[in-house]
Amino acid sequence: MNSLIRQITIESLRFEKSAGEPSGPQAKALNWKIEAGCIWVVTGGSQAGCTLLLRVLAGLERPAGGKILISHGEEGKPPERLHESGIGIAYLPPPGEETFTGTTVEEELLFYSESKDNLEEKLDSITENFGFDFKRCLGRSVWELSASQRRCLLLISQALALPSIWVCDQPLALLDSRRARAVADFFRCEANRGAAIIAALIEAGQVLDLAHKVLIIDERREVVYQGKTSSVPPDTAVRLGWNPALYRAARLAGEGSDIKSLLDISARKRE
Repeated sequence: MNSLIRQITIESLRFEKSAGEPSGPQAKALNWKIEAGCIWVVTGGSQAGCTLLLRVLAGLERPAGGKILISHGEEGKPPERLHESGIGIAYLPPPGEETFTGTTVEEELLFYSESKDNLEEKLDSITENFGFDFKRCLGRSVWELSASQRRCLLLISQALALPSIWVCDQPLALLDSRRARAVADFFRCEANRGAAIIAALIEAGQVLDLAHKVLIIDERREVVYQGKTSSVPPDTAVRLGWNPALYRAARLAGEGSDIKSLLDISARKRE
């Protein structure tokens, strides 16, 4: 079932350390509302547990407590537990942890496509700006692709199933500037379609450019801030090490300016 959602509601969620995670602080309870059509970015320090939180949201780890509820379907329908609802969730793991359903590019794509008949047409609409024509390498092994091409393939193949929720760990990692822009634009299109996007990012420029809203978690796994990216308190931005120029651009963007234009202007001035 891939019906679009209205909202994800997270109540008193505790995401404890997994078996392979280094020792660190235990998680604090998290309350969070994720709206359909919104791009949320999760960011924080190395002990913040962002990857573990995403795995819990994707249903790959069990939370230590709390609920993840989904509101979808007709108005007035009571929320369901997300991982019992059948709602389609697409997951992009951290770089180097990718797994595939098929051995060739075509097998991977067909797993998520309804049929082979309209596969090329669907690919044309999705891959136009990715800088790589997957139609020309359908018979190749996925492991013959470069690392960045494999990550794009995971995004494109899952997009064929029209998921309602995207959970992505470092989705812009390993990508050159062109593909990073293409992936960012891809997520904006998915949000416009009505999907909810949850991504973990580290680099300030990526966070400020992509996120509609941001969830900031500190080393103690306490929520420092959640809300509009343009409204992050200046002292919090400083603690995160955000570039002041980028942060000012984000605040101006929140007031109606275009952050991409502001960043381009800033880059030209430095040149």
